[in-house]
Amino acid sequence: MAELEDGAQGDPSQALEESDDVRRIKEEWTRLQMAADGGGKAVTQGAGTHREELQKGAELRKADGTKTKMPPSRLPSLDSMIGRIPSIPSMEISSGFGKKLPELGSVGHRLGIIADSRDLEPQGVVLEKTTYIFSADTPTQTDIKWSAPANAGVFKSLTYNIEVDGGQGWVALTDNCRTILRAYFTSDKLLLGRFSRTQEAEPVAVRLRIRATGTVKHRNQEETVSGPWSDEIWLSIEGSSVTSNTAV
Repeated sequence: MAELEDGAQGDPSQALEESDDVRRIKEEWTRLQMAADGGGKAVTQGAGTHREELQKGAELRKADGTKTKMPPSRLPSLDSMIGRIPSIPSMEISSGFGKKLPELGSVGHRLGIIADSRDLEPQGVVLEKTTYIFSADTPTQTDIKWSAPANAGVFKSLTYNIEVDGGQGWVALTDNCRTILRAYFTSDKLLLGRFSRTQEAEPVAVRLRIRATGTVKHRNQEETVSGPWSDEIWLSIEGSSVTSNTAV
């Protein structure tokens, strides 16, 4: 029994070694436990600190935003912007456009703006007189005058067609660039350019009529357009002797 008890108690050094092993294990376990506890606290503290920082940052941003918050911009509405755009007056183009061109007057002519319409034609000339009497007391020279058409400035150039009727119908007498025709009456003969008429025993009449012919530009080509004939001009020759018309 004593041997068994002695054997049961074992070697004291072995028991010491076991105690050392147990102690080391316990120390290691304790260290690990402490490390685990410390890490958890660190993580918890770190998470808490991070949350606090986020919260503080949000509060700071909110406070800063409150101080620097700008009032909402008030942009003008689309309708008000459209209302500020100046309107462009529309240009009415109608069949009467050619009739409005005379308003350009000589300005259009000086600028080289020539009417571009086939319908445009010179207006009628305005006669100074419609009756002229030739007798022994009449001056040698008589000027038959008229005024240019109201729309003369629209045309590049104007000429005046003059026709005469000595009793045998209308015939071309001359084309004038000026608004005047000179008639000559000497002794017993009336001279109108290449037309002449001598006195007769009874009074005789010679008729004249005048129209303007203008040059216009149409599709880059020049064309001539004639206006209406004027009223008739009556040239009355007092009776004196019997003669006949002749062409000079």
